[in-house]
Amino acid sequence: MATSQLPECRACDRETPLHCASCHHTPYCSVVCSQLLAATHPWVCAQPGGTFTFAPLTGAEAAQLKLAYTSSNVDMKGLWQATTVMQEHGWQHSDFPALFDKLALGTSDIAEPGRSAMLVELHFFLLNMRNLQLAPGVVLSPWGYTALTTRWILDGLRVPTNAANVPSYESATLADLAPVLHRVLNYWTIASPSLSGFTKMGIKRAQKLALARIEAASQGLSLGSAAEQRFVASYARQVVQVFVQKKV
Repeated sequence: MATSQLPECRACDRETPLHCASCHHTPYCSVVCSQLLAATHPWVCAQPGGTFTFAPLTGAEAAQLKLAYTSSNVDMKGLWQATTVMQEHGWQHSDFPALFDKLALGTSDIAEPGRSAMLVELHFFLLNMRNLQLAPGVVLSPWGYTALTTRWILDGLRVPTNAANVPSYESATLADLAPVLHRVLNYWTIASPSLSGFTKMGIKRAQKLALARIEAASQGLSLGSAAEQRFVASYARQVVQVFVQKKV
């Protein structure tokens, strides 16, 4: 008996012949499933299939980062001095405000993967602004939570106790983790307080399924052995669970 070759819905994993009418590469089985991920799909929709990059900063996020950049708070100053990610991609400290503006554009002349690497780092600064109470109005978006989760996953895979299990991922990039990161983004999108039009029970069920599907995303990874792929996806799920439990 021939097996079905239909793709699986990005939201619920049901096999479907239907796709997003705009990008034609993201499968959705229904309008309901497309609405679950509507908050983050416009950026995903515009990217080549199989890739993962971060959406631009919002105007509010860029403004908050400029506030952090000029802050006299000792802890925040220490964080700016300690970061090297922006410098590694050719941006000096004095140029950071201009960088924030560029990263708030839908398109920019900053190439990947450096663009997304810097966005991951800047979402970490937004989290610290909130924690240091420098900007009480900072609300982490699904992209923000995905960036923080990504940072933890990549750093965690390089910890010696984990690295021994995933030697192929020693220098892993966002591209290497794309299937898993799409699932992580799905989870944070569904978990967002801004999601409306669904019952609390429906959202809880969708969150539970989205969390389980992070681990299932190991099948989409191409780097390393099957055992390494399972470890990476399992670790990513654990990181998300820790964020939820700690109410980051």
